[in-house]
Amino acid sequence: MVGLVATLMVALMDLSHLEGMTIPEGIEQPERLFSTAVYFIAILAGGNLLAMVWVPYVMEYLGGPDYLAVSMNLVTTFTSVVASLFWKGRPFKILRYSVGLDSATPLLALATPIPVIHPVLSAFSSFAYTGSNFVGSALFAGYNRWLGAFRSSIFVVVILCLAQVLVSPISTLVRGDYLLIFTVVVGVKLAAFLLASTAIPEVAVVREETARTYSFTLYGKSVTGYHVSVELSKDTALTMFRLIGTSLVLLALYITYRMLFLMIF
Repeated sequence: MVGLVATLMVALMDLSHLEGMTIPEGIEQPERLFSTAVYFIAILAGGNLLAMVWVPYVMEYLGGPDYLAVSMNLVTTFTSVVASLFWKGRPFKILRYSVGLDSATPLLALATPIPVIHPVLSAFSSFAYTGSNFVGSALFAGYNRWLGAFRSSIFVVVILCLAQVLVSPISTLVRGDYLLIFTVVVGVKLAAFLLASTAIPEVAVVREETARTYSFTLYGKSVTGYHVSVELSKDTALTMFRLIGTSLVLLALYITYRMLFLMIF
C-alpha cells in the first residue's frame, strides 16, 4: 500500500518546470562519476545482501526467538527514519564517518553470538547505512550539472538494478553458508569504504588532487579493460564465424566430391 501511494504521489506531481530543460552535452570529469557509481553499487549490493542474510542467521544459526525477526525489521525501519533526519544537511566530511561505521556492521553481527543483542546492532546498521546511502545520493544530486536531471535519474535506476543483479548470483552461490556470506558482505562494504576514502574527492581522507588521481587511474584502467574485453570478444566471435564458414565449405566440398564419386563409379 505504501508503494502504491508513493507511485500515485509521483504520478500526480507537477513536473511542468522540467519542460524545455537542456541536457548537458558532455561530462567534464567522468572519472569522478565512475568512482561514485562503483561506490554506490557496492553500498547498495552490500546492504541488500546483509539484509537478506542477517535475520536467517539470527533465527537459524543462533537459534533466536521468533519475535526477533519482527523486532529487527521494525527497528531497522524506525532507525532509518531517525537517521535520515540526523544525516540530512551534513557535510561530506561528516558523512564519510557513516561509511566507515557501515563497513564495520557485518563484523559486529558476526562477532555477536547473543541473539537478543542483534536488534540493537540492526539499529546501528540502519543508522550507518542511511548515512552512507546519503553520500551516493548527494553526490549524484550534485552531478546534475553534468548529466541533467533526466540522465541522473536514469543512471541511479541503472545502479539500483546492477546492485540487485550482483546480489542474486552471490546469494545463490553461497546459499546456507553464513560465514561465507558475511565475508562477502564485509569485502563489499570494505571496498566501498576504501573507494570513498581514496577516490571520491568530496569524502576522501586524502587531498583532493590525490583523490582525483586515484579516481582517474581507476577509471582509466576500467576503460582500458573494457576496450580490451570488447576487442577480444569481437576477435573471438569473428574467428568462430570464420571457422564455422570454413567447416561448412569443407563439408560442402566433401559432399560434392562424394556425390560425384558415386555417380561415376
